[in-house]
Amino acid sequence: MSGEVQGSSRSLATPARSGSVSRRGFLGRLGAFGAGTVAFSTAVAERAQAQYGAPAIDELSREQLTTMYTDMWKIRLWESKVKDLLLAGGFRGVAHLYVGEEAIAVGVCQALRRDDYIASTHRGHGHLIAKGGDLGRMLAEITHKAGGYCKGYGGSLHITDVSLGILGMNGIVGASHLFAAGAAYGITVKGTDQVAVSFGGDGSIQGNFFSSAANAAAAWKLPWIGVIENNG
Repeated sequence: MSGEVQGSSRSLATPARSGSVSRRGFLGRLGAFGAGTVAFSTAVAERAQAQYGAPAIDELSREQLTTMYTDMWKIRLWESKVKDLLLAGGFRGVAHLYVGEEAIAVGVCQALRRDDYIASTHRGHGHLIAKGGDLGRMLAEITHKAGGYCKGYGGSLHITDVSLGILGMNGIVGASHLFAAGAAYGITVKGTDQVAVSFGGDGSIQGNFFSSAANAAAAWKLPWIGVIENNG
């Protein structure tokens, strides 16, 4: 088995001398594959635009795009440092990382106002950063310092900043949807024009939290937005 795999690898790496496959033929096949991929991607993009309209990125300024890219890098670097700190035993408890999902939080929060609400998950550092959370207070909370968001009692899983509309992280899968639906109900009662956004992984839609939130939002026409992050 290993010999077959190695042989296949060599034939791809050095096609000029491998049996009947010439270098020109090999490159030609690559070119055809690349052209087919581009054509497929273009067709998918065209269908998406026909169904959903022009991509929102066309409406963003250079400053907005730069800010979004900066925020994505900020989340990635922050989470990488938290991982290093965790592995080094720098704080008690756990920390669930948001690495690889940065664009979701930034894309959603870029469209929100400061007074809009978000309800986060156990992987919530990225949501908080994208919504404008203070990194110093986040670090203090994670390391159980009195200057943290919850005076150090909550740790990584319960960071909250109501002044920014951040209803908090929590360790219960799917509970964020109920939190945001409740906030959306409050918005309706007050008669303001905010929205409430809940973040949840793909597993969060399998419980009754999501279905309860969705049913309530549909029945009472609540300004609730459920964001499902397909993280496998």
